[in-house]
Amino acid sequence: YILEKEKTLNLQLDEIEKEEESVLETVNDVEVQCAVIDGVEKHYWRIFNRYESRVRSINGEVESFAGRREIVEDKLRVLQTINVLNDCFHIWYDGPYGTINGLRLGKLDQSVGWEEINAAWGQAALAISSIAKERKFTFGMFRIIPQGSYSKIAKIGEEKSKSYELYTNGGFWNRRRFDIAMHWFLLCVHEIGVFAETNDRTMKLPYEIKGDRIAGISVKITVSSLENWTRALKHLLMNLKWLIVWCSKQRY
Repeated sequence: YILEKEKTLNLQLDEIEKEEESVLETVNDVEVQCAVIDGVEKHYWRIFNRYESRVRSINGEVESFAGRREIVEDKLRVLQTINVLNDCFHIWYDGPYGTINGLRLGKLDQSVGWEEINAAWGQAALAISSIAKERKFTFGMFRIIPQGSYSKIAKIGEEKSKSYELYTNGGFWNRRRFDIAMHWFLLCVHEIGVFAETNDRTMKLPYEIKGDRIAGISVKITVSSLENWTRALKHLLMNLKWLIVWCSKQRY
């Protein structure tokens, strides 16, 4: 009986040893698999860390770009509020005189020389030409030639040599040509004024223009007294100022 019991125990021991070997093999397999998983996990975290670092970098760039964009938009808003034409052509008055960029247009006494008047006409010629260019407007009858103190005006289709001078030395013999030039300039103001009023119902020039007269006063120096001539030119500059404001408003 004892021998049989011993034999049975030995058999059980052999089975236990076999099971132990199987468990050890399984443990070894699991350890190998764990090692592989650890390697994969480490690789994953390396990739994740690089990705996270890149995301932080991109977010920083986006925030920086957003900040720069806000600055640029602020500057753009400031620029859009600037009335460029009004800054270039400041029209106001100095007592009885209308002025453009500080130059008086008109003559009541010897305190205003013809050089100043000619320069003022040059500024006025450049101003109305700039308005027309900005609004892509083409005059139907006349062509203004801004040339500083020696600006001219001519009928469209005629040679430049047939232009009339928007300047004078005050002499008697060139006053007729000066009158024609001022009359034609006034008609240009009227023409672009009609264009502005037609396209903008809120726009209305302050002084009515008919022929060579503005507010009933002729711009011809041979027709009006110096006092009335000066008053007419002051009205003309105010109409020009209205056109500048209208032109600037159309940009926005």
